[in-house]
Amino acid sequence: MSIGTAFSAFFAILFNKQKSTLWQSANSGSLVSTDEIEKFKLEIQDAQKSTKEGESKISALTGTITQLEASIAGLKADLNKPSDGEEATYTLALLQREGRLIDFLQEDISSFDDAQIGMAVRQVHQGCRKVLEKHFSIEAVVTALEGETVTVAKGFDPSSYELSGNVSGEAPYQGELRHKGWMASKVDLPIRQKGRNGSIICPAEVEI
Repeated sequence: MSIGTAFSAFFAILFNKQKSTLWQSANSGSLVSTDEIEKFKLEIQDAQKSTKEGESKISALTGTITQLEASIAGLKADLNKPSDGEEATYTLALLQREGRLIDFLQEDISSFDDAQIGMAVRQVHQGCRKVLEKHFSIEAVVTALEGETVTVAKGFDPSSYELSGNVSGEAPYQGELRHKGWMASKVDLPIRQKGRNGSIICPAEVEI
């Protein structure tokens, strides 16, 4: 401290009661009480504790988020996984079993006359219809009659409608119904025996 600063402090303490009191407190060591010091220490400890608890919570939440992201990634992978086609093959197996559909479609019918084809189609139709009625609930996408004017509402499901002709602008659209469409509102396939080859539609028949 310089002599000038010392003299300045001396006269300030001499003629200013508030500064004099402050100097006396500082000189006696009572400028900050022991209770206040302990209070500050406790506040520091609480702050440190809160910081550690916050860091612990952040760490736990980060771990949870990582696990959720991994689960979501796994679900997306399962959703995007190509189907092995076993259910589709089983459906063909049912249509073959009841209506001999595969036999009919694999047959070269170019040499058959219309009467023969008509008789075969009737049998295939009866058997395949039986499968549909037993294992599926088939409903029309649009209940109007074909040829009637229908409205395709705004926000329509693109998989439910196939638009053709002069399609421009945004829905709603109006047009002539060419085909009512079909949807399976229910699928109830029987459980297939485990251990069977899922690619087999119909086994080969051998008489011994």
